[in-house]
Amino acid sequence: MLEWRFEPEGSWRNPQVTDLERQVIVLCEHGYSSLLAAVMLARLGYIRACDVVGGFEAWRKAELPTRQGPTASAAWDEPAGMGGPD
Repeated sequence: MLEWRFEPEGSWRNPQVTDLERQVIVLCEHGYSSLLAAVMLARLGYIRACDVVGGFEAWRKAELPTRQGPTASAAWDEPAGMGGPD
């Protein structure tokens, strides 16, 4: 899904991420999946793609600020991964 939504010339690209120079920060629970995602984004041409080392788990352990985000409310007919950043 990631490659479909971020492919610069792809027909399924998310319209929010058309600029290859836009910073994209990928975060997962432990930092493993996000590392692979950041590498894939770099291969697609996103020169400022990165991840959070250690993931959200490390973020919490470092006692960095967190807050509850909004509940996803995508339209029933909107494909996954097409909304704006949360």
